Amino acid sequence: MLVFGNNEITLRFIPALLGVLTIPLVYLAGKMFFDRNVGIIAAAAFAFSPFLIFYSQEARAYSMMLFFITFAMVFYFKALKTNDVKNWALFGVLAALAFWSHFYAMVVIAALVLYALGMQIQKIREDIRTLKPLALAIAVFTTICLPLIIVTIQLFAKRSASAPTFGIQGFGIIIETFKQI
Repeated sequence: MLVFGNNEITLRFIPALLGVLTIPLVYLAGKMFFDRNVGIIAAAAFAFSPFLIFYSQEARAYSMMLFFITFAMVFYFKALKTNDVKNWALFGVLAALAFWSHFYAMVVIAALVLYALGMQIQKIREDIRTLKPLALAIAVFTTICLPLIIVTIQLFAKRSASAPTFGIQGFGIIIETFKQI
């Protein structure tokens, strides 16, 4: 971003652009998850959300993470329907980009992977090979994010033992994070 200059307009333009580009992705994700009407309602709610408008104006990575996680969800919903290797791989790449944008993306990514496992558990019991495309997505994500995962685990261990977590330590902080979100 700094290649284009170090001024307020440049620093805020890219998050604003990504925030605007996320609106059609929210529509697509809603449409794929349920139907066209859900996509329209989700995109409208997204477009007029004060929270999301505020973060699209911030010179921070929140709108970039949201863009990549929403883009990943488009391929995620395609992959859930088709179990196609290409869609799972694209989900893994885009989820990795979201995680590189902000480490809180891991909360959403983990929830999506757990949901996919839950939705496919019957198929997996019948034939373990149906797990192969999802395992590929996880492998792609892990390969791209391995350096960041190591740093994140180290920071998690360090930060969860200090005051900002209000005494919640270890993996209890993950459960509390889900409650707060």
